[in-house]
Amino acid sequence: MQGGVQRNNSDSDRWHRGTAFQKGLMPSPQTPLQVMQKAEKKYEIGKVTDEEEAKQRQLKAIPNKLTPQNFEKLFEQVMQVNIDNVITLSGVISQIFDKALTEPTFCEMYAKFCFHLAAELPDLSIENEIITFKR
Repeated sequence: MQGGVQRNNSDSDRWHRGTAFQKGLMPSPQTPLQVMQKAEKKYEIGKVTDEEEAKQRQLKAIPNKLTPQNFEKLFEQVMQVNIDNVITLSGVISQIFDKALTEPTFCEMYAKFCFHLAAELPDLSIENEIITFKR
């Protein structure tokens, strides 16, 4: 009887045993330990190895900070990100579009941001097709 309630099931037995290590979680002393291999490139938290990934991270952070008060400053930051290929362009478009969908109260501001980007960003070409912010 525990706390005025009698418990006669397997769960209560498990709690009463108080086993810190369950069967199978601790290797037996006879089991040889596996040797860990060193990786060629070690993983570092927050370190970006790909230039495109770094651009996308920057472009993702900017719409999160966008307000009418810092509109011009953040627009300049986007322009400094060197949007020079279709992947980066589609990334910035996706980021702004997603923010406009999730935050409809700021939709007008995101539309204004797109209007300015369309005027400022260069036309890109891929396989003899011209890609712009609008298309």
